[in-house]
Amino acid sequence: MLLSVGPLLLLLACLPSVVGFLPFGLDLLVAGVLLGLGGVLVLGILQGRRDYKQYCRVAALQSDPTPANAAEAFQHINSPQAIVRTTAIETVRAVCEYTPGKLTTRLGARLDAEAISESLVQRLRDEETDVRWSAATIIKLLSRDYPSAFYPHAPRFSTLLEHPDSHVRIEMALTLGYLGSASTDTASSAAGALVPAVQDADPDVRRAATASLGRLPCPRSITMLDHLTADAMPAVQQDAQRALDSVRSRYPPADHVAR
Repeated sequence: MLLSVGPLLLLLACLPSVVGFLPFGLDLLVAGVLLGLGGVLVLGILQGRRDYKQYCRVAALQSDPTPANAAEAFQHINSPQAIVRTTAIETVRAVCEYTPGKLTTRLGARLDAEAISESLVQRLRDEETDVRWSAATIIKLLSRDYPSAFYPHAPRFSTLLEHPDSHVRIEMALTLGYLGSASTDTASSAAGALVPAVQDADPDVRRAATASLGRLPCPRSITMLDHLTADAMPAVQQDAQRALDSVRSRYPPADHVAR
């Protein structure tokens, strides 16, 4: 810190001799400008040091990805510094992939489902690709293991099926399948929300839609899966047929009529 502020202190020490040669009035103006610039410089140095300390902290958390450290890292996923956001959310994703239950317990001690969902959805709009992808994956994994907690946010997730990033659309399509599988009452509405994914231009998004519809035994799923069995892409056709057979095996044949 002393080394960083050294040039500024030298400038301030020389300030009286510099402005002393200027006409009255102008000397005050120059002095004010120089002092203002000095203040900006000090603030910048202090902010830079805080940012660096924050990055060092999240980097340390990433090097030891425990549920407790991931819960702490979650507090930094909205940092204005891209490298801090990226490091923090990748730490959360890594832990969520192998022990989401312990992570959720830790997060639940600090935040409710609404706050967790809000922070993650905000990151789906992030300018950093790695941040968007990690956020989408975390949402999918938490929705898989805790569908009832995240189902109230299904309408918000369904709007993200129009997201410009295809990876986000894929993860949101899978998320809706997990949320809808929470009960028979939610299956139909979740299937209806998947219409944009069924019609998506990206075949990988359509394949994600077939996977989700296969988890939702309801007439809507049967109708859309039947449509996807005639998809232009053979991989989508095959996935749709397997999912359709699965749904029909779990849904009474007499009810195979779209409502």
